Amino acid sequence: QGQKQTVALAIENLTDMPMDSMLVKFDVIDKNKNRTTIAKKRFKPLPILDTIHVDVDLSTSTIAGDNILVVEANPDEDQPEQFHPNNIGYKPFYVVADNKNPLIDVTFDGVHIFDEDIVSAKPFISISLKDENKYLALNDTSEFLIYMFYPNDPTNPVQIARNQADVTYIPANPANLNRNNEARMIYKPTLPDGTYEIRAQGIDRSKNDAGK
Repeated sequence: QGQKQTVALAIENLTDMPMDSMLVKFDVIDKNKNRTTIAKKRFKPLPILDTIHVDVDLSTSTIAGDNILVVEANPDEDQPEQFHPNNIGYKPFYVVADNKNPLIDVTFDGVHIFDEDIVSAKPFISISLKDENKYLALNDTSEFLIYMFYPNDPTNPVQIARNQADVTYIPANPANLNRNNEARMIYKPTLPDGTYEIRAQGIDRSKNDAGK
């Protein structure tokens, strides 16, 4: 899931009439029978008893499971034809779902702490999220759900927002996904004395969370 594919096929003119520049429509029918047009592309003319090769880039980010690629040459009677049913082709394909959880890790000043540990009043809190999928980059701040419980109100968590001055978000490097699909959120608060609790959750691009 997330891997891009280029699908190529041939369209042949079996008649004695030449076709002008050929319009081709590409649809995907997903596992829930929802049909989506992913492209309409115009290719070169198709002479009598000749063949042209057409292609389309197919994204699999949101279509896990069983799908059908539908290819239609000359859709909507773009050029007048006597017969049209033989202009439509169906190709089933299967996308392996990304159902693996990402891994989240939290350190304070480079150290994994235990419950009730004492930390600096100005800690460098690094929260990293790693995913095994090398096609769907972790590049959205919504991947992180970070909450802080403060001493003066220990029952009501406050979400740590991306736009805070003390928060820095570092997305995964798209050029390095084969080796490491990792995003980081750096939180550098100034904390008065007291007991705090931080809760961190991570979600990958396929909506798998790091834990319940």
